[in-house]
Amino acid sequence: MATAKLSSLSELIKFAKLIIIDKISMVSSELLYTISLRLNDATGCKYLLFGNLNVLLLGDLMQLPPVCKEIEKPMFYKEINELKFKKIFKDTFLRRTAFIGFRFRPLTINVRQKEDPIFGNALDKIRFGYLDDEIKALFDSRRYELNLSELYELACYEHGDSVIMTPKNDMVKEVNKLIVMSYNDLYVKKKLCRRIETKKEARYGQLPMVDLSLEKIGGIIKSFQKHSKKHGNGLEEDLLLSEGSRVMLRRNKDIKKGFVNGARGTVLKTNVLPIVELRKKVFVLDISSISVKFDHLNDSVNVVPYKIKFVIGSKLVVKI
Repeated sequence: MATAKLSSLSELIKFAKLIIIDKISMVSSELLYTISLRLNDATGCKYLLFGNLNVLLLGDLMQLPPVCKEIEKPMFYKEINELKFKKIFKDTFLRRTAFIGFRFRPLTINVRQKEDPIFGNALDKIRFGYLDDEIKALFDSRRYELNLSELYELACYEHGDSVIMTPKNDMVKEVNKLIVMSYNDLYVKKKLCRRIETKKEARYGQLPMVDLSLEKIGGIIKSFQKHSKKHGNGLEEDLLLSEGSRVMLRRNKDIKKGFVNGARGTVLKTNVLPIVELRKKVFVLDISSISVKFDHLNDSVNVVPYKIKFVIGSKLVVKI
């Protein structure tokens, strides 16, 4: 690990007593060993496990397999190929020791589906590979052959304020667009990313340096967009908001005050800088904050813009 990253990790866990790893079924044995190795590097504990810190693993081992490129990669409690283990970890610790000390504690109370026990029981059966006619009938009763617009209208009509889960991010954006348009016939699509070109001397020659086809240009644009989103720390490049829009936090900001991942609220007002209040056209950089009334609070909260700056090639990118 690079010195700067190691120093940052050491500072982050300086006062940590407990490391919590969620969705453990998605963690391969190789990744778990790597986590232990990095914690050892950060704490200076070479031959101990997880930097001599307490570790709590949470998850459903019958839910999702490890996320990796290889097929059937071993889960966290299985051994790693001996040759691969020596190549990656050398003599930092013995094989199998990264998980052998964990104690298993089963959780049997279903909290998430406690208000819908029929659906909860069906999910429990599926975990063990049971799919009877009763479960099929239940799922068929909740299947809709509708497009996203019709599905959103049906959800609002039958359930009021609803959270719609989709398998792809593009579908999420489409649903959010429908929601914003339902509040306002005219909506503004704000571009949340601006690129500042750096000065570069142009050079000329008799022959073109590169022969670019339309397909190659398209590939470069797609590659740049993907690279840009990666550096954007998960922020969307386009964000559609309107007064009355429902929003949900995707990061834990203040646990004590309830500003956690999943906290929901309603947009009340978009606040702009005083110097632009008289303008007819407002740009995203003119926004000073957005007033949001979160469901768990009595008063509204002003959410200020958050900027991320990073360099891609010869360009400085500012994402808001």
